Parts: sequence; C-alpha cells; structure tokens
Amino acid sequence: MPPEFEIAERFEDELADKPADERVYRIALQLHDPGQIAEIADRADCAPDTARRHCERLAEIGVLNRTSDQPATYQRNEAYFESPTPAVNGGACRWTPVLTTKQW
Repeated sequence: MPPEFEIAERFEDELADKPADERVYRIALQLHDPGQIAEIADRADCAPDTARRHCERLAEIGVLNRTSDQPATYQRNEAYFESPTPAVNGGACRWTPVLTTKQW
C-alpha cells in the first residue's frame, strides 16, 4: 500500500473514536477546496444537520468561510491560520510572556 494511503487510513481510524464536533473540525481543517455539507457529513461520519451546526460554529469563529448558501458550502479560512495574532476583539488581544524559573 502506498504511504499516502496508509496515512489516510490511520487518520480515518483515529477519527472514528472522536466525538462528532471533533470529527467535523478535523475535516474542516482539510477543506482547502470548498466542501458541501453532505460531503463534510459523509467524511465526518455524522448526520448532515450535525455537520451543518458545527460548520456554522466554525464559520462564526473564523475557522471556515461560507462560500455558498445553496447548497451550504464551506472552505478553510487560510487567514485564520496565518495570522500572527488571533483576531480577537478586533486584533486587540495581547500576548503575555511566561517566565520560567530559569529566567527569574
């Protein structure tokens, strides 16, 4: 079996034990091309309504972009993953450095 198929098989096996929201999230991370709810539900092994609910939530927080309403289609929002700082409170989120005991 070619290595890429072994990786895909392991990924599917690993997903099978996860709750539906985690499965939809993991599939969403792979949506470099637009995917319809039916396809996402099939890949996540859940009901279309479950996939829709989780995709809507992921779109609300910026992980996904909704690219079409009829049929509902989503795509990974690359900007969400490329931003050096999270888009929280209009970008006003501040990072607090953590000091270790060696830095004291």
